[in-house]
Amino acid sequence: MATAYAINGTPTALGPFSQRWRQIPLGADHTQREILAGNEEIDLDFDSASITMAREWLEAASSGSLTVTVLSRYGLGWTDLSGINISVTTYPAIESGMSGPWSMVVKGASAA
Repeated sequence: MATAYAINGTPTALGPFSQRWRQIPLGADHTQREILAGNEEIDLDFDSASITMAREWLEAASSGSLTVTVLSRYGLGWTDLSGINISVTTYPAIESGMSGPWSMVVKGASAA
């Protein structure tokens, strides 16, 4: 069982300071109940960090389909997500050997 954030099975040197699972609404049915997508998105927010630590996450964003380990939906354990993609939503500023803060979104997460 995983015990840390990881990308493709390799533990990361840095984890996000905030993680939020988000359901994706698709519309409403005939009784006005919300219809939700089968997959969810996870917002990851990072604080300032060394460029080396930030780079492992930022490079993963452009590498296609990944396996990542993140906190489970309610933060009581870790879950491995396969076949997901990561996109940068806010790029970090780079100054004096440090980068950040920045934000990313994990797309295609399944909480099962």
